[in-house]
Amino acid sequence: MALERAWHAIVPPRDKGLTWTHFSAGIALVKKVVLLVGFLGSVAINGDAASVVLKPIADTTLFSLQPGNNDGKGATLVVGGINKSPAACRPLVRFDLGTNLPPGAVITNVSLKLNVTKEKGASGPIQTGFHRLQQDWIEGAKNNPAGGSAAGNNEATWTSRKKGTANWSAPGGTGDFATTPSATIALDNTGAYTVASSAALIADVQSWQSDPATNFGWILVAQQEASQGSARRLAARETTSQAMTLTIGYTVPPPPPIRPVVALRRNDQGVFELSFPAQSGVRYAVQRRSQFDANPWIEAVTLTAATDGPLIHQAPGGDDAEFFRVLVQPEQP
Repeated sequence: MALERAWHAIVPPRDKGLTWTHFSAGIALVKKVVLLVGFLGSVAINGDAASVVLKPIADTTLFSLQPGNNDGKGATLVVGGINKSPAACRPLVRFDLGTNLPPGAVITNVSLKLNVTKEKGASGPIQTGFHRLQQDWIEGAKNNPAGGSAAGNNEATWTSRKKGTANWSAPGGTGDFATTPSATIALDNTGAYTVASSAALIADVQSWQSDPATNFGWILVAQQEASQGSARRLAARETTSQAMTLTIGYTVPPPPPIRPVVALRRNDQGVFELSFPAQSGVRYAVQRRSQFDANPWIEAVTLTAATDGPLIHQAPGGDDAEFFRVLVQPEQP
């Protein structure tokens, strides 16, 4: 959010040849000349909108039937229930925001795309939730489509988030992810699916943007995971053309305008001159009134800086005191 700011200057009755400049906020008294520079409120200015599409940096599946196995390099992820008991399978997925989002980005939209590559077709759709993970895990390097292979050290399994180093609070990651899903989607036949943006998904990504150390990704949990034959296979990140993607829409607020040093001068002809260093693309409105706290402000001129450099406004003077202020606001897109 950018700020609208105003600087006030009290200009005294005519005093031929008198020149003065004020360089900081506050009140200065020089030869009975009072100059006041102040600060006014703020208004919101929309920044430029942009988006980025990311692929996972890590994904794997936790298998309840093979609780010590890892499938970190497998071509597919499995969600739901396989044809044996215990049936439940839960994928993990993490995206690296890293330098893909600029500092200060405000997240406005978050959606995911995924591809179902295999389904049994008899169980009907499965409601699959994306739950925010609260503990770190390591993808692992095993590759076996039939439930993975025996995990090595520091590989994720149904019982361990890092085998030999750290277990899940409970098997399957239970206790280490948010109980309420950030988004839910019904997965049915093979094909592409889009997980629509939600306030919770936006909050997840905004939080990871603000504190990357808490970015552990999501775990996918199907409501029907205990039902044998309900499983769906999803394309993993190793399947480049069909891998899951995360689309993030965001805005970047423009930086607030720099507070200018306002110089004031009354020349030999009694004309008031206001000058200040201006920023390119910023609009400045010079306003005046005859009493500081009574009469309405009258806009004298609006100036738009084409380049960085000084802006000068001249206003006819009178015998009475005049009050000026400069409103500063970024140029609207």
